[in-house]
Amino acid sequence: MSISVNPDARPRLGNLAIRQLANKLLEASGAMPRSGEELVDLSKILSHLDFSYFEFDPRTAPDSMSNIKGAVIHEDKKVFLNSDLTPQEKNFSLAHEIGHIVLHNKGDKIDFLHHSLDEVPVDEIEANVFAYELLMPIYFFVMKSKSDITTEELAKFYCVTEKRVKKRISFEKRLNETLESKLVPKD
Repeated sequence: MSISVNPDARPRLGNLAIRQLANKLLEASGAMPRSGEELVDLSKILSHLDFSYFEFDPRTAPDSMSNIKGAVIHEDKKVFLNSDLTPQEKNFSLAHEIGHIVLHNKGDKIDFLHHSLDEVPVDEIEANVFAYELLMPIYFFVMKSKSDITTEELAKFYCVTEKRVKKRISFEKRLNETLESKLVPKD
């Protein structure tokens, strides 16, 4: 079981607030799919944010970057992804790093963290939520997942791993349960 750590002691951004920010970015960048058969174009989003994307070889990268999937250098407006990742991991990691750009502007600092498996920084959780919202916009995701489609087919369509689709489904279920519990009148 992992725990969340919050070294800045700031309030965690709510999932619905993150959803709104992701949707605003999709609309403003022109990357919002027009139908459930289109994918989000992350290159449009990077262009809108005026960021560039690069891959690095972990075997020749500085030691501080050899074990990471991605990083953002805010001041230089650059996103870096590990070239050894699968296409699905690259897609999610790029969306995750875009989440850091939008949610956690660190000014001139490099945004990447090494952490133990037992501790997950709140920034990382928020960036993951943002990535789910960005890659799998809720309206189209719900429509697709209600059809006769497997998690494997959803993963292939969205170019993410099955694990990410399952987490997206689980995340949505928890969010709906939370909303429903707030709507139920107290005795």
